Parts: sequence; structure tokens; C-alpha cells
Amino acid sequence: MFNNITKMSAIALTMISMNVNSADISVGTGRDFTQDKTSLNLSVSQSVGPVQVVGELEYFYDKSFSRLRNDQYRFSISAKKDFYKIEKVKFYTKSGLSFIDNENRPDGYAFFAGLGLEYPLTKNTSFVTEVKRQFGQDRVEMYNGNTISGGLKFTF
Repeated sequence: MFNNITKMSAIALTMISMNVNSADISVGTGRDFTQDKTSLNLSVSQSVGPVQVVGELEYFYDKSFSRLRNDQYRFSISAKKDFYKIEKVKFYTKSGLSFIDNENRPDGYAFFAGLGLEYPLTKNTSFVTEVKRQFGQDRVEMYNGNTISGGLKFTF
């Protein structure tokens, strides 16, 4: 667990230290339909020109009390770009690479791509939701599939 927190902290500090316009922090929850697991999500993003660079930690937890339980961490780096706006609602695409750190199964890397939307609630707070599709290495291909997530984004 400590090693995972260290990795995410390094990603967050690197991104925050960049000389860019704004920083966003998002928190939320999600669902992985391949594993039938719920997730807790934390991401930090920075605007770099027309795109945002996003560092994300997702913790997928297994509700079973079995010895075969397999909690999972996904550390991701991705690019996010707005592509359409209807009044206040912004639609975006997102793609990147994840390292999948499993508790009781082989670890590996996966590519993902997705679509999302942001709806502003206040000047510095937005509701965000997205759907992603993951494609992984052979040793983590059992996790290939769709995830959906939602949460709040805070802009600083």
C-alpha cells in the first residue's frame, strides 16, 4: 500500500510542479463491468496547451471475503482533450496507459481510451463522468472491458 501511495504522490507532485496554467483534482467512484468491482478514483491534471495531462490512481476493491480476493490498483497517465461543447456541458476524449497492480494475480500494462463529459456546478467545481475501454497485455487481458465512473473535479 505504501509503495502505491508513493507512486501516486510522485505523479501528482511532478504534475503540480509543471509551469502551466491550472491544476485540477478529481475524486470519484466507478464500476468495472469486466471484474464486477467498484472503484475509488483520484486524479490530478494539468493543462498543457490544448490538452490536459492526467495522472490517475484507481483502487478497485473486491467485496468478497474469499481468500481468492484480488484488490487492484491502476496507475494511469493519459491525455484528455475537449472536442465539443453544448452550452455549459463539455465533451472530451481521453486515452493513455495504465499499470495494473494486482493483489493476487500477475501485474501488467494496458492501453485505454474513453469519452467523458463535464458539467460545471460552480466556478471551480464540475461534475464529471466518463466511460473507458481497456486493452491489456496477455497477462492482464482478463481485465479488458468497460469501466464507467463519475465524480467531482475541483479547479485551482
